[in-house]
Amino acid sequence: MALLAGPGILMYGGHEARGLQRERWMENIPGQPPCPVQPTTLTLAEYGPQRTFIAEIPLDFNLIPEDFATAYVRFGLGNCPIVRGIRVETGGPWLGCLAPGHMILEGIYRTLGGPYVSDVSNMFYTECKYLEDLRYVFVATVENTDTKEFLESDIYTAANGLAWPPVLGGHHRLDLYYDRNPAELQAILGTEIGKMVCAIVLGRWPPGTHRIPHVSIAVDEIVVSIDPQFGTPEMRAIIVNMMFSIEEIPVAAPAAAGGDGDGDRGDRGDRDASPGPSPGQKRAWANDPDYETHGEDNSKSDSSDPKSKKKRTACGGAAAASPGRGRGHRRGNRRGRARAG
Repeated sequence: MALLAGPGILMYGGHEARGLQRERWMENIPGQPPCPVQPTTLTLAEYGPQRTFIAEIPLDFNLIPEDFATAYVRFGLGNCPIVRGIRVETGGPWLGCLAPGHMILEGIYRTLGGPYVSDVSNMFYTECKYLEDLRYVFVATVENTDTKEFLESDIYTAANGLAWPPVLGGHHRLDLYYDRNPAELQAILGTEIGKMVCAIVLGRWPPGTHRIPHVSIAVDEIVVSIDPQFGTPEMRAIIVNMMFSIEEIPVAAPAAAGGDGDGDRGDRGDRDASPGPSPGQKRAWANDPDYETHGEDNSKSDSSDPKSKKKRTACGGAAAASPGRGRGHRRGNRRGRARAG
């Protein structure tokens, strides 16, 4: 059952309703149903013995700053400040990279009766004992069925000034912000991948202290195989990578920043579901001068070349190589990177 919240029009149905509810849990808005996510208490000692095939979890095994540098290029974050990263390979349900303030989830799934992916992710980051708290969660090579199908059928639509794939044979980035695209951002938080990242936030910090104000989606269409006779692309694949930004909710000064003056964190409790356009009205972001997205055609420019010019499209941003070679996130298939949580 959809968690409907507020009288506004839900443009994206159950996904938006679920995302709005998770957003309200993160912001600790009063009067909500009980949040099912509990604080993460899992430890490395508790996690390891559950799986006999784990001989050792190498938290200091490999230095891989190139993975984070690639992610910074892909999501337009500028120069990567990371000089050291840690790769975690459990031989099972968690594969990723960690660095101060950053987490890349490459291959993850929840085993039957095992801990949630969000708790395992928080546990590994805590074990690293970084002084800087988590700011970015990158999800590499998304394969979760619910998330990919929702992006294709509801977000990348002609009504939004987009298509699927957004750039044939190229890169494309779409940025969604809670103050510009609240309905779309909430809908992404309502997907299975969004659910997992919200659970990371809710399990890591007390409610009302941290939230997800921005989600970036990078889509690449790549050539998988070439016709040996004609030398033309024979098979293409669409690769989806996502980045979730995390921020601390500021404490609003009484009657200072346009809030209701009660001094609550964030002061966003009065916002219901985004009213959106009337039924049948298009929501073409291309007509919004304050909203920019960017795309890039692989056949015309190289994203690794700083001199290359970006081809501007209706929606998106500069992108580059994949932030990881993980096998992604497929719901309902334990062997194929399954359920978020």
